[in-house]
Amino acid sequence: MSLRPAPLRGRYRGRTSLSGLSPLVLVPLCTGLFWVSLMLLLRLLPGSFVSRFVIPVSRLLSLPVKFVSNLLPFCLLELLLGIPLAALGLLLWDLLRRKSSSGRSRDADADSWGGFWALLSTALSVFFVMMSVFQLTLGVGYHTLTLEEQLGYPETDVTARSIADTAQLLAERAASLRSQADYEGRTVKGYGKQLREAYRTLGESFPVYRGYASRPKGALLSTVMSHLGIGGLYSPFTCEAVINTDCTPPSLPFTVAHEMSHSLLVAREEEANFSAFLACSSCDDAALQYSAYFMGLLYTCSAYYQADFEGYRTFYFSLDEGVRDDLIAYSEHVSGYDGWVNDLQSHINDILLKSNGQQHGVESYGLMVNLLVAWQAAQ
Repeated sequence: MSLRPAPLRGRYRGRTSLSGLSPLVLVPLCTGLFWVSLMLLLRLLPGSFVSRFVIPVSRLLSLPVKFVSNLLPFCLLELLLGIPLAALGLLLWDLLRRKSSSGRSRDADADSWGGFWALLSTALSVFFVMMSVFQLTLGVGYHTLTLEEQLGYPETDVTARSIADTAQLLAERAASLRSQADYEGRTVKGYGKQLREAYRTLGESFPVYRGYASRPKGALLSTVMSHLGIGGLYSPFTCEAVINTDCTPPSLPFTVAHEMSHSLLVAREEEANFSAFLACSSCDDAALQYSAYFMGLLYTCSAYYQADFEGYRTFYFSLDEGVRDDLIAYSEHVSGYDGWVNDLQSHINDILLKSNGQQHGVESYGLMVNLLVAWQAAQ
């Protein structure tokens, strides 16, 4: 017979440690902390360090995904959009099912709630992982040196006079190109091939454009995107440039170039706009060149209107009639989709941009004019 006493039993479980947490808490906690730490680190690093060392690593990480998604003739993002919607529906269904079964035994009810918390834990973990992927494959671009610094443009005062001079130059070039710009039968895929070569050439002079630009793909849900006020988007998860083809012909090449620049980690919207301007204007194709000057003029007209209304009114009625007709057609097309859905998406986009350090939110797109003024001064 053993004389060793039996161990005492009770609630004591020894020292509590992080590893003692339930996986339902530990996994989302760890993935969430990683995401927050990544964001804080990127905000603390100098822009010059991010541009020189972090951006090349980020491009390398996204390269395998780009290679695979570029091989697919369809938009992978549109195919995957149903997954988060299905997950949300499953969570809601599970919650409602448990509420309707309140008369069951306590053990059965506990098992039911356990299933719900497992689903919620998984959803949170996936969300935090996706946000981390976003930071690694696109978010780093918000913390680089400004495009103005990377292009070597001198600091230029943006005044009513400089805006007027820029608008005049853009209007003259647009007018000279319009009759040669042929958009009949042009496709997103065709523009993509031309613009990839344009960015490759720009990359020889400016490292900011080095890398492998994603293949642009026309969206099947283009009309839905129009109602949401989305001309295009870049998916950092599938590394695809998704293009809304429901647009006026002169604006399409510019949109393609804008989203392709995001795939090169030009993240800030005004810088993506100006990158599109540079890429399109550098192509040996009147259609793409006209798209650059037309869209540049569109943004500059808005700034001119706010800076000097009387001067703008005189300028507007002096525009080439064809260019003015294209401006009107663009405005009518966009305004045709105005509504609460468009406003809601714009508000959400504003929040997302500000959360990534773009203080002006959706107004950032229009800040392209500052870069256009600097470009005009360098001409």
